[in-house]
Amino acid sequence: MTEHGFREVEAAKADGRWDRAYAAGKDMKIPDDLQAAIDAEPAARAMLAKLSAQNRFAIAFRTHNMKTEAGRRKKIETFVEMLKRGETIYPQRER
Repeated sequence: MTEHGFREVEAAKADGRWDRAYAAGKDMKIPDDLQAAIDAEPAARAMLAKLSAQNRFAIAFRTHNMKTEAGRRKKIETFVEMLKRGETIYPQRER
């Protein structure tokens, strides 16, 4: 890594951006609060198991990037209801 890159990483760690950064697509996990809400609804849990990697990432990413707790709770509620209805963010083939 260049000296400039190292300074940017250190600055991000100091101001909190590093902790708020999201994981790469293959490493992205469903946030615990979203997973708990989905697990409470059998239809949503069943649909989550059918999601493509693209749709799982989209749900996790969009939840992760919410700025406020109120917004995050509303987004989680929206995703749980969407999954209960068998809907996805992006079209996908049957699995």
